[in-house]
Amino acid sequence: MVIPANISGMTKKIAISLPDDIAEQIKDQPNVSAYVTEALRRRLASDEVRTRLRAVGYEITARPLVDIAENDALSNLRAQISFDGT
Repeated sequence: MVIPANISGMTKKIAISLPDDIAEQIKDQPNVSAYVTEALRRRLASDEVRTRLRAVGYEITARPLVDIAENDALSNLRAQISFDGT
C-alpha cells in the first residue's frame, strides 16, 4: 500500500525566516505550511532531475530561461537586421 506523502501524518514543526516580500505574498494563504511544502517538494524534484541530467552529461546552469529566450530573440532580430543590410 502506497501512502501519499501529504497524507502520511508524519510532520515536524520547524521555524523559518522569510524575506518580507515573500512573507507578504503568502500571508493570505489558507494553509501556509501546505503552500511551502508544495514549493519545497517541487524544488526537491527539480534538483533530482538536474542531478540525473548532470549524471548523463548535460550541463545545467543557473542562467534563467527568460534571459536565454530574450537573448535568442535579440540575436534573431540582429541577424534579420544584418541580413536586410539596414
